[in-house]
Amino acid sequence: MRVLVTGASGFVGSHLLPELRRHGHDVTAFVRRPEVIPGLLDAGMAVARGDISDLASMEKASAGQDAVVHLAAMVAAYPKDWDSYVPTALTGTVNVMEAAQRARVQRVLHMSSCVVYEEPPAGSAVTEESPLERRVEPWNHYLRQKLQTETLIRERAVDVDLTIVRPPTIIGPGDRGLVPLLQAIGRSPLGALAGDDGNHFPLVAVPDLVSGLVAALECSGAVGRVYNMASNRLVTKAEISFELSAAGISLARHRPFEQATMVAMRGACRLVRSRGDRPGGRPLTRAHRAAIAGLEARSRRRAQPDLIVDSTAARRDLGFNGDSDPIAALRAAIAWHLSAPGLAHE
Repeated sequence: MRVLVTGASGFVGSHLLPELRRHGHDVTAFVRRPEVIPGLLDAGMAVARGDISDLASMEKASAGQDAVVHLAAMVAAYPKDWDSYVPTALTGTVNVMEAAQRARVQRVLHMSSCVVYEEPPAGSAVTEESPLERRVEPWNHYLRQKLQTETLIRERAVDVDLTIVRPPTIIGPGDRGLVPLLQAIGRSPLGALAGDDGNHFPLVAVPDLVSGLVAALECSGAVGRVYNMASNRLVTKAEISFELSAAGISLARHRPFEQATMVAMRGACRLVRSRGDRPGGRPLTRAHRAAIAGLEARSRRRAQPDLIVDSTAARRDLGFNGDSDPIAALRAAIAWHLSAPGLAHE
């Protein structure tokens, strides 16, 4: 199969390209700067230089392809504004589907994320049938991106065989953002909202994920389906903190400050509500009241329920294997981070 990969220079893309080659596919890497992936041509892969926000370059790259694997997305932890997401996430996704249809590409595989799911009831795992998040915090652009790109790609999947894959946090060597993200969560006063140390943090090792992506691409029965792909082994927050600390990466957390933050959050919510309810005050809209209720609920609930991702469908239909040890993958990611130029002291 002739396969075009967007986001080919990213973390997952750099692992997926050789996996596709090992399965006998003719691979074209769609990248803005080919020099960031040395050895592509030597490995027998073609390169299409372009920008996903530019429809013309997407059309040129899509010509003659049998399939497109759409990985390109904004992955920075907290970019400053939503506008920074639009060219890649929204415009790019529309261009991928438009170019695929014009080039008569039959197969599209899109990588989304498990973040799109609503928080499950305590003790429950999220499946592909679990409800999607309906209320997105104004600052959570990453979640908004994933929800909107899924909507866009579904709306435009006319005469295209579409499959969507939703992994949790992906770990392994080569990810520049994972360790800084875990540090940001651990150090933040609001890190307590992610739950107590015994709660589980869903992960998937990148070799397992790319193997699952190839299986989804090749399986005709996967057309029109969504698949979760997570490691079989559950990992706790305490285990992640231990591995980072053992590598000398600080995750200092200030419990009294966290508790004070929760109290302050509840107080602020009460103040805003009282001002809206008093005579002559500016009335609160339904959206305002819903947002306040959500913040109050989070401030009362320091420990969220475990987030457990069910990958039964991927194992059954695709032979997905989530057996790689996520702790070993985390150690490999940390070792790579510490050895990568410019990252060790970030």
